[in-house]
Amino acid sequence: MLWGNSSLIDSSVQDFIVLSREEILVLYEETGMTGLYLLEKTPAYELPEKEAVVLAAFDTTLELENAIIRFNRQSSEYQVILEDYGYSGGNAQGAQVRMDAALVSDNPPELLSLKGRDLKKDMEKGLLEDLFPWLEASRVLDREDFLENALEGYTINGKLVGIPKEVYVNGVAGRASQVGDLDSWTMEDVYALTEKYPQMLLLSSGSPRDINTREHLLEDFCSPYYLEEFVDWEKGECSFDSDGFRRLLSWAGEYGKASDENALPRMRIISEPSYVPEDTLLIEDVLSFGQAAVWEVQMGESLRLLGYPTADGNGRVCLDVKAPAGIVAGAKNKDGAWAFLEYFLETETSGGIDYWMPVRISGLENMMEKSIREEEGRIKFSVGLGGEAVPVYGNSRETARQVMASLEEADFSPGNGLEDEIVSIVVEEAEGYYTGNKSLDEVTGIIQNRVKLLLGENR
Repeated sequence: MLWGNSSLIDSSVQDFIVLSREEILVLYEETGMTGLYLLEKTPAYELPEKEAVVLAAFDTTLELENAIIRFNRQSSEYQVILEDYGYSGGNAQGAQVRMDAALVSDNPPELLSLKGRDLKKDMEKGLLEDLFPWLEASRVLDREDFLENALEGYTINGKLVGIPKEVYVNGVAGRASQVGDLDSWTMEDVYALTEKYPQMLLLSSGSPRDINTREHLLEDFCSPYYLEEFVDWEKGECSFDSDGFRRLLSWAGEYGKASDENALPRMRIISEPSYVPEDTLLIEDVLSFGQAAVWEVQMGESLRLLGYPTADGNGRVCLDVKAPAGIVAGAKNKDGAWAFLEYFLETETSGGIDYWMPVRISGLENMMEKSIREEEGRIKFSVGLGGEAVPVYGNSRETARQVMASLEEADFSPGNGLEDEIVSIVVEEAEGYYTGNKSLDEVTGIIQNRVKLLLGENR
């Protein structure tokens, strides 16, 4: 007996009793399906015949797995099968080789999780289907349903390789009274802000954790700026030996502190939020409509969302896009693959203060409206701060629109891993300057040479 054939989601099973070798009685609780279900052992040849749709992935989200079960339950024509390539530890490279071989075989999978793929290379090899024609022909979905910049991010050489459904956002904001008049947000503006408030710390994570470290500044806060300012991605050139980058490293060394080796590892979601101290300028943390309302409580006044400093001065949030799936160009059952994608993308993401935000505009607008402060002053939810439950009444419409604008202007382009490698080089080599083992010129020269070599190898 294969559990997937039961069409029941395992996390919704409340209890079960094994009646015999042939029967299991299950107490099940899911919206619209709560009750007792009798599962009977059934030979495979007696199951309804459906066309197989294989989804190849190294790892999947629980939401996607549950969507597969629900789709299989309601579809009389298709059965989505999740194909695991055993990607872990020592067999990671072998799993990648097996997947690449499957994609060019005579019988490739229909769907491919795009997580960790070099999509530009995949498209150059003709491995993925263009989803624009499917989207245009759909009676369920429209191009206008999704953030245009999200579709642009996953458009390569004019072809749409995937449609993101959810995104995890990190942002930066400051008190309107201190940063509300800023016209741009580059590192020059950051330098000026720290000079204007020399006695104040730059960052708070909205928790007791101190993120004013050299490592965090170079790895997270400053990286969107220097990956634009000192790397010419089109030409494959860099200028990390320039005066501008030397100034950035000097500033991070003067302003940031050494990382605490005994500190707990960084966590995506901090479970112990706190008030932002008055001597701290900015908050940097997970951003959503609900979180923006919490930030205003933590900071004690209205916000100005700045994002991370960038070379063009616009400031941007940083995204972790939940990997979409693409249709394999050589697949035999593309209709079934699109039927599942259509079903999955049509399902609305739940609202509230979820850390994952929908890419579909209707879901975003729903979350935004739910977050806005009501005239009656009703409490939206409570947050624990300083050991007490503090009421949160919601966002002003202006703050909610700032969150929406930050998403509409965000860069959804999937990385190819080069950005992370360059950041690692910067963080690793800069420490030699901070510890006094190397001069600033030596360190920037090493970074320049290593990054130049890396860019050359990946041209």
